[in-house]
Amino acid sequence: MSHPVFISYARTTSRPYAEALHRKLGELSFFDTSDIEAGEQFS
Repeated sequence: MSHPVFISYARTTSRPYAEALHRKLGELSFFDTSDIEAGEQFS
């Protein structure tokens, strides 16, 4: 399944809003809960 929406958020201030958005979008969204360092490759 593809995820056309990538949810980018500031973990310290916006996480509850990002989680709510992810719940609404469901499988349409990619919601990362682990840290991705600047310049790091991710699938």
